[in-house]
Amino acid sequence: MKMIWNSIHSLVYLLIIFYLVSCRQPIKQDAGGTEPIKALKKNSPLDEQKKEKSKAMMLDIIKQLKFIPQMEYFLNIVEQCKDNHLFVNADNQGYIIIAVNNGGIKEVSGSDQDRLLDSSGFNHAYQLKFLLHHIIKSPRQIYPGIIYTSLAGEDLYISDNRSDLRMKGKTYPIVSSFKMSGEMEIIVVGSVLYR
Repeated sequence: MKMIWNSIHSLVYLLIIFYLVSCRQPIKQDAGGTEPIKALKKNSPLDEQKKEKSKAMMLDIIKQLKFIPQMEYFLNIVEQCKDNHLFVNADNQGYIIIAVNNGGIKEVSGSDQDRLLDSSGFNHAYQLKFLLHHIIKSPRQIYPGIIYTSLAGEDLYISDNRSDLRMKGKTYPIVSSFKMSGEMEIIVVGSVLYR
């Protein structure tokens, strides 16, 4: 027992010495003195154009969701995240919105449902995470059997006839689908993909 204690004691002693030696490097000052960094890299005009296009796409989705029955809860979540730039790659790919109807949102447990439907902005991160699981990247060329990926990185399969989608071994029936302008589609389901 004493030998184990001595070994541990020696190891701790060596770690302390290593830490002290590695932290003794001098602090370097920049050649300009102690002036703070004035500005980080500014966005290029192209970045600003992508953000504006993304914002316009989000507003189009909000407008379309208002015409679909039983979408008030999902619409609230999208409106809470409308200032996030989720579609900045729209020049390279399309998007499929997996919109959950009110019945599907009601299936979510009490506290999670409260966080999803909160309009105060306090639960914005949770709502954004939820939305990232329900926005799917879609390539320009769609072929039979394609595996799609959500913005959160989850793989899923949408049947070619748009009757159901499968994710993590579970099948979700598709209630309806709506093709929007450009490379955008809304698919309505009656159950939440992410909890």
